[in-house]
Amino acid sequence: MCWRKSSGASSGTSSGTSSGASSGTSSGASSGDQLGDQLRGQLWGQLRGQLRGQLFVTPYFIGGQDAYWLAFYEFGEKIGARYGARTKELFEAYRAYSLTCGWMFPFRAIAFVADRPDEIHFDAQQRLHSAAGMAVRFRDGWGLHAWHGLRVPAHIIEAKEFSADAVEAETNAEFRRVLLEREYAGRTGFELYAEQRDARLIAGDEIHGFPRRLLEVNVAGQRIRVVEVINGSLEPDGTRRKFHLGAMPGATPHEVIAASYGIAPMHYREAVRT
Repeated sequence: MCWRKSSGASSGTSSGTSSGASSGTSSGASSGDQLGDQLRGQLWGQLRGQLRGQLFVTPYFIGGQDAYWLAFYEFGEKIGARYGARTKELFEAYRAYSLTCGWMFPFRAIAFVADRPDEIHFDAQQRLHSAAGMAVRFRDGWGLHAWHGLRVPAHIIEAKEFSADAVEAETNAEFRRVLLEREYAGRTGFELYAEQRDARLIAGDEIHGFPRRLLEVNVAGQRIRVVEVINGSLEPDGTRRKFHLGAMPGATPHEVIAASYGIAPMHYREAVRT
């Protein structure tokens, strides 16, 4: 009797527990799978429907500017990649096009194709720049001018002679800056501006072999003071730039330069820079 009761209890408990756990686990896993499948199906269905309507095919080609991309796939072929006959044919056609042409806008019965630039000039930091003429020039004579990455009108670069009146008449501050930074027969625009506006040397000193000059210049009928300094650090091309800092009335060159760094003159000392 005892054995039977124990057996029944054990058997029932074991069977019920085993059957319930197995059934619950199986049912939960099945429900989870179904839910995951439904969510994935709905999500991807929505995404496909939305994205298909938003797909955009680029309506132009950039020719020579794709050289890096073409070189990448050409290198792949040289180290063992194999392209299908049609792919190879199209690749070679596009490569030939990129060697001679720039941008292209193709339409059903006509295509607008641009030539590649005949000249492109950069500064040491790889910004569009030319002090002698166009920074970008095409064979038909069209192009653009740039000064250290700044697009400027042709007259800003092409002017052979400096005019202080032209500087004051220029309404764009960046273009005025270029006119003063440019060189005219070996002299900067600011040097010529100071000369044409009767600049007067107020004070000067020297630090680490570089002169600092305090000038008073007549600007639009007003006398203003500026300090002319030479940068202690070299530019990427090995030259040193001149800077002109606005000066407070009664200040010395040292005091003006210290103020430009936000340091009290008594605490400011220039280090040797290369």
